[in-house]
Amino acid sequence: MIYGISPCDESSNINIRPVMTLTAPVISIKECKEGDSIGYGQTYKIKKDTRIAALGIGYGDGVPRRLSNIGKVFFQGHIFNIVGRVSMDIIMIDIKNISKDELPNQLNSYDVLLVRSATKVRADLMDKAPNLKMIGRGGVGMDNIDVEYAKSKNIEVFNTPKASSQSVAELVIAHLLCIARSLYISNAQMPSKGDVEFKSLKKVAGKNGFETPATALNVSKEIGALEPATALGAMLVDSIF
Repeated sequence: MIYGISPCDESSNINIRPVMTLTAPVISIKECKEGDSIGYGQTYKIKKDTRIAALGIGYGDGVPRRLSNIGKVFFQGHIFNIVGRVSMDIIMIDIKNISKDELPNQLNSYDVLLVRSATKVRADLMDKAPNLKMIGRGGVGMDNIDVEYAKSKNIEVFNTPKASSQSVAELVIAHLLCIARSLYISNAQMPSKGDVEFKSLKKVAGKNGFETPATALNVSKEIGALEPATALGAMLVDSIF
């Protein structure tokens, strides 16, 4: 018998064993706080601080959506609950029961370790990863990594100092524009006062169609326009997408 149930009454005498295993990669592990919501629709709220692992598998791969918040996953020798909705290509599991001391024991089969600032990669952890060839730090500093010890073991260490520079600069400019236009006030008050004070709360982005690219040229090297605006230095494009 490969799968199913026995048609006989003496089913206890049948030696049934697993013939198939479905596996999925761990995409990320994140520390989550009490009150945080998991998944689409916020159907699961965390009751106590925990760690949530995202697995790269979902209903697009055949995992039934009815397993949302009730399914089980076998992970690192333990059985954990699926939390939140089963998404198209991701499911979440609560792995609070795995202590941080257990995690290094799972590194012996990995060649590359990618971390952020919270994970400390010291000599004891590297010694538990005999196949480790590369350690990557997502960010600027590498003070959480014992770089010299890694080099002594011929493990390459790298970081990404400029990976988020552009997005941070854009975020700063966006916040400055929001402050200049008092958008945070409108966003806070529009839901409660918009029906009676709409005219006083609404904000206009620019005086006219030509004012917008003129303003944008002050914060960008090139501007694409859907209508002729070459006098302002913009180049004509067919689509902005």
